[in-house]
Amino acid sequence: MQKTRRFSSVFQTATILAAQLVPFVLSFVAYFVASPDGSKPIWNSIGWKCAPIVALCVLVLLNTQKHNATRKAYSRRILLGLMFSCVGDALLVYPNHYFELGVVVFAAAQIIYTSAYGFNPLDAASIVPCSLFGVFWYWAAASKLTGLLHTVVVIYLIIIMVMFWRALARVRGSRGKADRSHICSLLGSISFVFSDFVLSVDHFETKLPYSNQLIMVSYYLAQLGISLSSADWR
Repeated sequence: MQKTRRFSSVFQTATILAAQLVPFVLSFVAYFVASPDGSKPIWNSIGWKCAPIVALCVLVLLNTQKHNATRKAYSRRILLGLMFSCVGDALLVYPNHYFELGVVVFAAAQIIYTSAYGFNPLDAASIVPCSLFGVFWYWAAASKLTGLLHTVVVIYLIIIMVMFWRALARVRGSRGKADRSHICSLLGSISFVFSDFVLSVDHFETKLPYSNQLIMVSYYLAQLGISLSSADWR
């Protein structure tokens, strides 16, 4: 009976989330159908790029009202991280002028996500794979940078790897009983790291085929996973 009730609760939550995700899915598809380029008005491009994140902000807001105080605090931080990400997206539409500032804003978003995940349990062992990948990332896509850009990118790299570490620690610390929130945040964090790694290689080293599609699909999926971690899956 208890398992049946639990399944019914999860199914109901999933059904509600599916309905709430319709604006995200539509704006996600619209972004790639419209595929804004330099020939279109800049505000039009910003609108297409930011629309899926705005849709996720609405999703988090709708679910925040259902939570207890602890979960509300978590959801509010996720929402704040999404808002910073939206600003970062707008700035990166102007990569020749505001790339460094955009990276700084995204770094702030990663710090906010990290604060939402917390540092309990610490799980120091998870630092090892995260650090190793961070070193590989630096060697593959950032070691040749100089000046302010080098400093900004290295700091961002450290911050996003800390975010990844905390998402991984949440799942590992659950001792095989990770809830759906933890799993969603980890999958979102992995996708975020992948997206930014591909962006770094494409932007600083060598142009990759279908790079924009690869970067943006993984980026939107990352934000989706992180947003879904704020839902009440119980």
